[in-house]
Amino acid sequence: MPHFEGAIAGCAGQEVCWQTEVNWRRARQTLVEDLQEQGYTLRDVTTEYLTDTDYANIFAVERNSEVAYYLHFVSNLTGGRYITTEEPLTPEELDRYRN
Repeated sequence: MPHFEGAIAGCAGQEVCWQTEVNWRRARQTLVEDLQEQGYTLRDVTTEYLTDTDYANIFAVERNSEVAYYLHFVSNLTGGRYITTEEPLTPEELDRYRN
């Protein structure tokens, strides 16, 4: 998994969360491009799990048509966060990463 330059691991008390001071949309664009260069396919599944897409996105990161993990991007007051999980997070779980 590539990481955004300067991102700090362990946000929200979770090892699977990285905080960046960069806007979450910019971090998303950079990481999506990096993963695609590494041979992954990213499928945007945001609307399957969220009704409010103004503050978060969810991608299924796939290789050989199999989901390797889910990559979530969340906006917060100090920039953005991205989270990796085996299953998509619920809207309530994503809300916890906004603070």
